[in-house]
Amino acid sequence: MSDLLTVILLIGALVSLVSAKKYNKKVLYFVGGILLIGFIIVMATEFGTGFGIGMISPK
Repeated sequence: MSDLLTVILLIGALVSLVSAKKYNKKVLYFVGGILLIGFIIVMATEFGTGFGIGMISPK
């Protein structure tokens, strides 16, 4: 489920940034930036919890 979310965020960010460059619209840069930040946060939380659990639990 979260994999689909990350893909949607990444594609949305790329599309809005490319169209912002094409049409020179500041709003699209803003939207693209937010989507990209969202993508980074999702990735960080997914990896962060995985690493955190991996480090805490003794093997």
